[in-house]
Amino acid sequence: MADSVEEDLANGEDLFVEELEITDVQSVNKELTNKKCIIVSVNIRSLNANIDKLNVFINSLDNKPSVIICTESWNLHGLAICNLNGYDSYFNESKINKADGVVFFVKKGLNNEITHETVENLKVISCLFTCGSEKIKISGVYRCHDYKKEIFIKNVLSYLILNKRFRNHYIFGDFNIDMINTDEDAQNFLYNFLEYHYTSFFQKITRPNDNNVNGGTCIDNCFAKTTLTCKSYKINQVVCDHFPLFITIDKNIDNIPHVTQDKFLNYKKLNKLAQIQLWHKLLSIQDPDMATNVLIDMIKTITVKAQTKKNRFKDKNIARKNWITQGIVISCNTKEILYNMWKANPENTILRQNFKNM
Repeated sequence: MADSVEEDLANGEDLFVEELEITDVQSVNKELTNKKCIIVSVNIRSLNANIDKLNVFINSLDNKPSVIICTESWNLHGLAICNLNGYDSYFNESKINKADGVVFFVKKGLNNEITHETVENLKVISCLFTCGSEKIKISGVYRCHDYKKEIFIKNVLSYLILNKRFRNHYIFGDFNIDMINTDEDAQNFLYNFLEYHYTSFFQKITRPNDNNVNGGTCIDNCFAKTTLTCKSYKINQVVCDHFPLFITIDKNIDNIPHVTQDKFLNYKKLNKLAQIQLWHKLLSIQDPDMATNVLIDMIKTITVKAQTKKNRFKDKNIARKNWITQGIVISCNTKEILYNMWKANPENTILRQNFKNM
């Protein structure tokens, strides 16, 4: 299976990345109006210190992101105080130094699975989503300055090898490796991603110099291998001292299915419970009203014990399987109608024959 994924990515068309620069939030809202899946990555430079700035920024967006990735979160002592309304929060627990850490905010209601992967000092937090027939993995990474570049690059390469089975994988992060002024480390870092079919979504400045003048560095990025239609956006307006990065994916993430629990009476179990029930004790009760109440309680008890529960999923977004054609649906519905007609008139041999011949 791994070979087929690698071959598909290797033989497919090169991923075209359209990197758009946007100057203000109003323009962002205009661009993102009809986008389905939006992922935002931003260096927050201490989540405890800057959670209010993040809240203001997210609240200014009309179309709320599905996932918000905050790098350089600093070590957190009680993630609950860093809440974003409408989101669940997750921390990668990386503590190489006090500035380390990545936090994921995932929009409530999305069907997802959070995973934590470790390769030596590299701690990667990921979120797995299903988008119809597609699986998507979104990962977050931060390299603090106490994490040596050459070791970090080697660990990331090992991580890419471990994830070569994934067809749609997006790795966001502040890697503290400048992709503009490329030295040997930056070249090796980029080559490893290219070798495993990941494309860099950002090639321009992501962290401006002081006062947003005279250039900057490209240390924040998203590397992705994917067969899906994507766009990348950078808003030239810092939340802390980095530009927020946006990726849009032309797929809706599946919601958590709504579950209702139905109760059914298991008659076989009820029969067994009734056989071992001590009904004869009723004969020793002189008061008829008391005997009736005891009988009712005994029946209630064994009826509750004989119940079985079954989850029923109510999700309008669940697509019909390809093999279930309209003809099959009509046939099943017709057979059910004939069965109900026969069930209502069990002595009618014509209805019975019509049902069996269907």
